Amino acid sequence: MLGCGVAVLVLVALIIYELITGGSLAWHAFGWKFFLGRDWDPVNDQFGALTFVYGTLVSSLLALLIAVPLAVGVAPENVDGHEEARAWFAVERPVLLAAVNRAVETGHDVHVWQLAWTLNHILDFGGHWQEYAAVAEAAVAAAERLGDDDAESRTLRNLGVAYINSDQYEQGEKVLDRALELTARMGDDYAQAYVHRFMAAAVGQQERHADAIEHARQSLALFEPAGNMRGVALALNAIGWHRAQLGEFSEALEPCQRALGIFRGLADLNNVAHTLDSVGYIHHHLGRYAEAVEDFREAATLLRRLANQRYEATTLVKLGETYRCLGDLDAARATWTEAVRILAELGVPEVEDARAKLAALG
Repeated sequence: MLGCGVAVLVLVALIIYELITGGSLAWHAFGWKFFLGRDWDPVNDQFGALTFVYGTLVSSLLALLIAVPLAVGVAPENVDGHEEARAWFAVERPVLLAAVNRAVETGHDVHVWQLAWTLNHILDFGGHWQEYAAVAEAAVAAAERLGDDDAESRTLRNLGVAYINSDQYEQGEKVLDRALELTARMGDDYAQAYVHRFMAAAVGQQERHADAIEHARQSLALFEPAGNMRGVALALNAIGWHRAQLGEFSEALEPCQRALGIFRGLADLNNVAHTLDSVGYIHHHLGRYAEAVEDFREAATLLRRLANQRYEATTLVKLGETYRCLGDLDAARATWTEAVRILAELGVPEVEDARAKLAALG
């Protein structure tokens, strides 16, 4: 930025120098009359430029009056940290959604799918799942109109995740099946690995945990040769989580702990939190409650920092259950009260389970 500023100053200085040297003859011939005179008559050697100077100054001033407010309005904002980013998005979300709609209306399909791609995580984290699904549907339609296979595979993955996160698991599975067919036809192993990862979540939510493990293993088999460690860790955590859902807690711990180590090394805080939730769940069911408390508390803290409210609340529900097993009913009550507050604000079905747990404490 400093270099650009210096370059502009140098350019302005060169322009001024050129104006002075180029106009020196006129200055010596006419002096101040050139600037203060109003008559412009080359036949009689009368050159008064005041009218032109005045017109230039007025038009420049008008241009500045119009341009400065517009420039301030579109200037990039400096956002420092997740809390400021969350506050900025809360204000600007309607504008961003309107931009997607406008791009749809005007046929700017590249803008449609790319805007949707940038919005998917923040809409998900903020609990705006209907908007997430609507934007993702528009993105898929735009990619289809473009005939862009890469864009279509990306948008289908996003739409599948949007359906999963809005509890439309069967619809999500159907969309991801389309994505699997497309990525296989494209020969895109990298994209296919991610689709298998999301498919594991879709079928796992339908209690088909053996199928989920198979999809996660296929994802792992594609990520490992590519050296994609984030993908490897995602697959390992999925394998461990779904083995835990089958009651295989001892076997589930090792892949989740491996995934946690990889995510910590990558400083991937969102997935560190999700994997800590998995490890905490396994520790809880192995009777290692003190370790589970530490896992869940760290996960909830990270998710709160990342403004990932739904997963923060579901982690708090698990933490409350661990406190209950330890006999710390006050901590369980406080934890479930906070979980109920978040889930109620989001309006998601998990709130009923949290309320029932809280009511059972009396």
